[in-house]
Amino acid sequence: ALMNEDEAIKPGFDRMRLRYDAIFSQPHIVSGKRVLDIGSHNGRWMVAALKNGAEWVTGIEPRGELAAAAQRNILDYCSDAEASRHTLYNATADAILGGGKFTPLQFDTIFCLGFLYHTTRAVDFIHWMRNLRPRYLVFDCNVTWHQDEVFQLKFEDPTSIGNAYSENTAEVPVMIPSLPALQSMLQNVGGWTTEIYDWHALPADELDKVGDYRDRRRVTVLAYPPGDTA
Repeated sequence: ALMNEDEAIKPGFDRMRLRYDAIFSQPHIVSGKRVLDIGSHNGRWMVAALKNGAEWVTGIEPRGELAAAAQRNILDYCSDAEASRHTLYNATADAILGGGKFTPLQFDTIFCLGFLYHTTRAVDFIHWMRNLRPRYLVFDCNVTWHQDEVFQLKFEDPTSIGNAYSENTAEVPVMIPSLPALQSMLQNVGGWTTEIYDWHALPADELDKVGDYRDRRRVTVLAYPPGDTA
């Protein structure tokens, strides 16, 4: 599933296959596009974007061990030509996006896959993404299943590789949005239209392999600006 044998986290193959199918269900949002991947982990989605014909892929990953794994995976899984079309920043997304590292229209597509629920600054990140003026935003996100626009406050241990990053070891507060809250942020910050991937269209035996999506605790969302279409 696009990772080396020595990776610390190995999601099940079926789960990764089904997530891949959802995230890349509309190939035109990646093929020939300049892609920004926020929270690149071990580079799995950078590799996937490069293999799907992205013009350039830029990743941001704060954990040094994961950034190193991402570089290895890109070299292992991509051709030399594909691997030459990437940049990876070993830094926090706050520092890069909040610090004005990038310029408007630098990216066509922004991946926010498994990140937005590891911060208390979701609104800030959506502002920063909007200011870059991409054509597409792709979210794959844990949500709290609630019909209202709410956030669930939790605390995460930053020493666990799949949790929020912090240079300290104290627990880190994070806020998990409901799906209506995510849609409201996108609509109110940038007027973005959202399309929700229909996980429940999968056959029951496939849906059972991704229980968090089945139980509506995680969603895959495509967003695009007013006047555009998917």
